[in-house]
Amino acid sequence: MSKTLDYFKEITQIPHWSGKEWKIREFLITWANTNWYGYRIDNYWNLVVIAPSINYSDSQPVILQSHMDMVCVKMSDSNHNFETDSLDIYEEDWFLKARNTSLGADNGIWVAMSMMAAGLDNRPNLELLFTVEEEIWLLWALNFDFSLVKWKKIINIDSENDNEICISSAWWARVNIRKEVESKKWKYLQYDLSISWLTWWHSWVEIHKNQWNAVKYW
Repeated sequence: MSKTLDYFKEITQIPHWSGKEWKIREFLITWANTNWYGYRIDNYWNLVVIAPSINYSDSQPVILQSHMDMVCVKMSDSNHNFETDSLDIYEEDWFLKARNTSLGADNGIWVAMSMMAAGLDNRPNLELLFTVEEEIWLLWALNFDFSLVKWKKIINIDSENDNEICISSAWWARVNIRKEVESKKWKYLQYDLSISWLTWWHSWVEIHKNQWNAVKYW
């Protein structure tokens, strides 16, 4: 875990928001070259690092998939520029945090864990798939060149919980639905209402906190 955290701390110093992943991709390519790993890049800039096994060279490769982009959110009074600035991270009560911004553990910690896994002695052949633009509707999945990977089984490690491999929307499919919209002019007055005093929260990950919901309490 210490090696994983070392990699993750390096990742937090690299701007990597959706559509702007080139700096973290260069970081991963440099890491791959340093360790004599091969790599492939498709036309949509998804990256696959090939990490052969020393002790299990005849094993079928295992694909570990994580995404390079992060959710970029900051406090209203923050001057942080996600395109150019490193995250200001610090440790508090055994937790790693970012000052006034999102931390990028989704999916930076799993990128770091994939890097760590490549350094293990007793492991199968690995194909480390680092994808782009996951946080904006899985755009990478629409354009991925499947010839980059040899094996057909994948472990997706986009998860916030221990002992879980895959949750939520991080998957390999997307459905586009089109519907003609018919506009109507209402005879009644229309109002635009906003509720701003409620605490923001992630409905799937933090549902156990039982925080107020604008829909329920309106």
